[in-house]
Amino acid sequence: MTRAQRDRHGPGSSPRSYAVSVVTAAGSERATLENLMQLYLHDFSEFDSSDVDEAGRYRYRYLPLYWSEPGRWPFLVRADGNIAGFALVRHADGRYQMAEFFVLRRYRRRGVGEEAARQVFARFPGPWLVEELAANTTAIKFWRSVIGRFAGGFDEVQGPGGPQQLFESPMAV
Repeated sequence: MTRAQRDRHGPGSSPRSYAVSVVTAAGSERATLENLMQLYLHDFSEFDSSDVDEAGRYRYRYLPLYWSEPGRWPFLVRADGNIAGFALVRHADGRYQMAEFFVLRRYRRRGVGEEAARQVFARFPGPWLVEELAANTTAIKFWRSVIGRFAGGFDEVQGPGGPQQLFESPMAV
């Protein structure tokens, strides 16, 4: 069976299932997360009109803080042991916040993002906030669906850039 046959999913077939794990990114994995951040920011530039710097790189000034500041947690997402994305979580204003969340295109629409989000939420029981840019309709749909299934419901308010989902994570890992 070819890779295309194995990974194909369309009408009449179901998407491939992956074993998903979310692991804290160690300091030695910072460069890996920085590389993934470039892909994420490239995708995100469609919505925020950001440009690369003179070296051809996108800048995310908060990333180093995830290894040095309390109340911030960097995670790598793995699917069948392979790097599939990342999540950055912070605690501010009495809530956990999904600061950034990214799944490589190869793993999208295959359950990897939802399972990774569920694992992250379960690590931090208590109040949560997830927000999206209004123009990012795919993310809005994803988060409404995932949070609704995870928490059984949520409150949604309009934030400065778009919708924000407020909910409680009842589970602990």
